[in-house]
Amino acid sequence: MKLDRKTFEQQRSLRFGRTNPERMRLAFWEAMVQDGNGPYRLRERFEAHAVTYIQFMNPSKTRVLFQFRKPSEVLVGLGKALVALVKGNNRCRISAGGPIWNFDRMGQTRTKLVDGRTICVGGEHEDHYDPDFAIYNDVVVLHPDDQVEIYGYPKAVFPPTDFHTASLIGDRIIIIGGLGYLDARRPGFTPVQSLDLSTYRIEPIAATGSSPGWIFKHEAEIDPSGESITIRGGEIEFEKAGVRVHRQNIEEYRLHLADGRWEQITDRRDWRQFEIKRKAFGMLFDLPDLSNFRCGDGNLPRIWFDDEVFQPKSVPHDPILIEDLNLFALEVDQVTIRAEVDAFMVRLIVEGKLPEQTVNRAIEEIFENIETAIGAPCQIEEL
Repeated sequence: MKLDRKTFEQQRSLRFGRTNPERMRLAFWEAMVQDGNGPYRLRERFEAHAVTYIQFMNPSKTRVLFQFRKPSEVLVGLGKALVALVKGNNRCRISAGGPIWNFDRMGQTRTKLVDGRTICVGGEHEDHYDPDFAIYNDVVVLHPDDQVEIYGYPKAVFPPTDFHTASLIGDRIIIIGGLGYLDARRPGFTPVQSLDLSTYRIEPIAATGSSPGWIFKHEAEIDPSGESITIRGGEIEFEKAGVRVHRQNIEEYRLHLADGRWEQITDRRDWRQFEIKRKAFGMLFDLPDLSNFRCGDGNLPRIWFDDEVFQPKSVPHDPILIEDLNLFALEVDQVTIRAEVDAFMVRLIVEGKLPEQTVNRAIEEIFENIETAIGAPCQIEEL
């Protein structure tokens, strides 16, 4: 990418549109879309920059961010003091300018139209620990002749979104759900927006009825008639005892487009969900020292669970073979108990009705197996 420092400094930062929509005619943004790379090399090239922020993690792993916009300001002195205070802390980061606008994103939707356009909505770059972490609220239009159009929106009109769905209905795209920034989430509410493909204007749909709540990472299926959209899977954020928690979405919901009405089309209240984590904050497994590791195929050694961990000792069951290291399942009295594993937790879902005593014993024995496997105390919570 051929880019001079002046253009970079003028156009590097995120900004919201002032109208619904605003065509963002920024050469740097368009080049980032066409280039397809992230901002890392740009930081290497333009590291001497006028805007600095300091980011570090305190002992409770809470993210703390201090931003200094003008080096001439007295806040720079405060910044130096903070650097001295946390010197030697390997979680301290000093980065220039805040996040760099880029098109290397997760949780973005891409909808291909019959005329060759591809409509890209929102998405996030990396996660909160990264200096370029950001969640976007733009619409990027990719034309078949490689032309790029970028549209921005006021935050109040279209909040930053990621891990939503985009369903093509006639001459509009229906955007449902999304994770977004923590302070913008509204447990119990499901955002629904309509994107007009002729004007790129975004309008909210004031839906009523039994909605899924704050849902993300879900799937959307359009009814063959085009009159409704069915939502299934994903996760839901809700409040429990004043704390935000996530649980798997086990129900299916239908949005009727004619009147904006949500309908819950399944009833799985008998299903139970559990979450297992370490008592001490952190990953389930301590990462091994790989400094001297050599492997011909380039793969890392396996540090994940074996199938036996998810087989309770005293509860009769049949293992279910799944070709995925992150998923495990077994069948107890014709009811599936499914385990989903990530780096920080195990989620267990009992997909049907079993005697309470049977469920409790099976989950407790799996919990004990997990503690033994990772060699550290854990905690379990029913969601």
